Amino acid sequence: MNIGNLKQNDAGAFIGKIQTATLDLTIGLRPVGSRNASAPKFDVMARAKSGQFIPVGGLWEKTASNGTGNFLQGQIDDPSFDAPLSIALFTQDDGSLNVAWSRPRRCTDNPFGDTGAMRGGDDAFAMRDEGFDGAHADSPFDGDTGFGATAH
Repeated sequence: MNIGNLKQNDAGAFIGKIQTATLDLTIGLRPVGSRNASAPKFDVMARAKSGQFIPVGGLWEKTASNGTGNFLQGQIDDPSFDAPLSIALFTQDDGSLNVAWSRPRRCTDNPFGDTGAMRGGDDAFAMRDEGFDGAHADSPFDGDTGFGATAH
């Protein structure tokens, strides 16, 4: 289910909204400059009530299981959330990124009984046919985009 869309602003930063029945977040992606292969590709930054952007998660680049393209996958979290929100971002024909959400599936073949354990890894999002094809002036990050690269 799509819950948001991010568009590239004039400075090249992806900024947009995630909206659900209980969330209305303005988010942006801040590139992570790292040589560490396990580091995320982007930090997810959310606009706080103060107007500043704060880090709330990370996104890693993944390759579709059928080899047709790449997408971004990760989580956002905040102390106000009941649980982290698992998201995946898919590039659209116009260059924007659709934000998709999928509830992680419960493990049904748990040899230790039904403990409610969640499956991890890449299987929280099934492939869909959805395509693979405004910085804030008071931001604490790079003034041009609102998000400077971070090193991990």
